[in-house]
Amino acid sequence: MREDLEPQCRDKYSMSCDELLTWKTTAYNKCKEEKGSDQDCGNDFYLASKYKPLTIEEQRRRGMLSRSGQQRK
Repeated sequence: MREDLEPQCRDKYSMSCDELLTWKTTAYNKCKEEKGSDQDCGNDFYLASKYKPLTIEEQRRRGMLSRSGQQRK
């Protein structure tokens, strides 16, 4: 069944369905690696705010916002 959804996962998130389903584990590991400890990494809200997969549209919007902010400086 997941194979049926794979094109949708790729089209919307540019990630496989497996990556989307396991994002929290991946986020926890990346957080620990970046921070050098697991401070904040066990906090679901923190993980979601910093590491949750973004749709392609959300990525575009964030890219546009960061570029427009840089142009104003």
